[in-house]
Amino acid sequence: MKAEREYELPVPQADPSTYPKGYAENERLVSTAQMKDYSDALSRAAQDQLCLPDHQQSRLKCFHFKRLESENSNKSSSTLRGRAGSGEAKDADEINITSITQLKEHLEEIHTFAGQQTVLYCFDARNSWSRLQLTEEMIRTILGNYRLNPKFIEILITFGERITATEESFASYYDKIHLSNPFKTVGPSQTVNSDLEGYEIGYILKYAARHNRDRPKDPFVIRQTGVNQICCPQRQLGVWILLHAATGLKDRLRSLFEKFNREPGNLALQIEIHLVIFQYCGEGWRPYIAYLESFAEELTDRGFYSQAISRSEVDSLQAEISDVRELHFLSDKLRRLVQILSLNIHLARQLAKFAERLEASWSSSKLTSPDTNLPMKSLVAGINEQIFSLEVSKSRVDALLDRIKDISVLVRQVLDIRNEASNRSMSMNLREISAAGVEENQHMRMIAAKGAKDTKMVAFITIITAIFLPATFIASIFGTNFFDFDGDTKELVVGTNFWIYFVFAGGITTLIFLGWVIWKIRLLNRLVFYFYRAIHRRGRYPFQRTDEEKGSQSDLG
Repeated sequence: MKAEREYELPVPQADPSTYPKGYAENERLVSTAQMKDYSDALSRAAQDQLCLPDHQQSRLKCFHFKRLESENSNKSSSTLRGRAGSGEAKDADEINITSITQLKEHLEEIHTFAGQQTVLYCFDARNSWSRLQLTEEMIRTILGNYRLNPKFIEILITFGERITATEESFASYYDKIHLSNPFKTVGPSQTVNSDLEGYEIGYILKYAARHNRDRPKDPFVIRQTGVNQICCPQRQLGVWILLHAATGLKDRLRSLFEKFNREPGNLALQIEIHLVIFQYCGEGWRPYIAYLESFAEELTDRGFYSQAISRSEVDSLQAEISDVRELHFLSDKLRRLVQILSLNIHLARQLAKFAERLEASWSSSKLTSPDTNLPMKSLVAGINEQIFSLEVSKSRVDALLDRIKDISVLVRQVLDIRNEASNRSMSMNLREISAAGVEENQHMRMIAAKGAKDTKMVAFITIITAIFLPATFIASIFGTNFFDFDGDTKELVVGTNFWIYFVFAGGITTLIFLGWVIWKIRLLNRLVFYFYRAIHRRGRYPFQRTDEEKGSQSDLG
């Protein structure tokens, strides 16, 4: 039988909205200086697009699963497992909290409710790397009201909007046992149902999921979920916070709540939620690794069956230089997966150790029943199964990474042999081209020599022509009808109409000269017209510099 023990009224605390101020006296938290650092980190993260601005409406989803204890129930004989007794059972309420006033009313209802209850808060975002859909004030109110471990802020700031590389290698885990009524909200009319100590645990878990988008080519993406739980056996109250939980995970939690519809404070429920989270987050690794293996198989086939020298245009199994890039990209992705799986394995082992420590702590209590630690054993067994599954996935990734390294070496060797053969063929072609160039140069020299000889002949002909040109001109004049040779007198007779030659020759020459002068005058008038039009448009001469141009020229000088 458990002895009933009433809690004293708590000492007045600071306003929860000022979290983490006023919590230095809490033994499970860190020092005041560290608390200030965590608070400043939260403020910086809020400014760095972690959550919504204060003027926007929040969207906080809450699952409130509770059961009202009847007045005549035997509380002194109830165990931590919260076995179903007389009382009113109620399904989980889904509450959408959109304002700070609504949140405070909800928190007041939780603290004044006398009975078993489990509260689950979902800090959601629109997509994987967008802002959390609640304001900084609401976050601080929840953290301060439930006195959460400030290390939870380390998990918080890994979420929010991201426009650069994400922190895939980040991991966080913390736990704390020996929490005696961590909420400190039991009033004088409420009694304690158990002497077992409470606990708090938080971690961040990464998993693979399909993104259902056209891009990128890889249909899977690495996502993460943050978890924080506080369990208070004295009040049979469990508080959960899930950061960016998937829709499928929420559906499974609803089914789990329906399973424990009469025992919302059951320890098995609190423990099984961890198992559901790990099982859901572990289901995506197998199809993701299978996809990577099929993708690597294509590269492997091209590496093994590719021809080193001869290449067929219709053969698709040909290694290309792009395959080397794909292999390096795949190797980098596999290394990151190995690290993420190692972090999850380490996290699962820490959770199993925590369950064993909590089981040992509760086993030492004389007021516990023999079946109190059964949920802990179930948790350890389930976590060990998840560790085995994660280790199998990690071994598959390690084996695939080794295969990728080998096929990468083979593809590079094939490409090196092919490049060497291509270089030899190119060298032979270059030698043939060089020989053809030498022969062509010889022909060009012959053509150039022949051209020089022809030039000399043309120059000689030009000189001869220049010598005989005056005589040709005189002969052409005397060959006209204006001159005649009298055979009787043996004299040269000049015609009386010889002036006609000079009239026509001079007239035609004058007309040609006048036409040229008229054309030059019209061209000059057109230039003057364009010149004055430019002056009218610019307000200055085309080649005149403005004051600004003169100033810039003086500055340069």
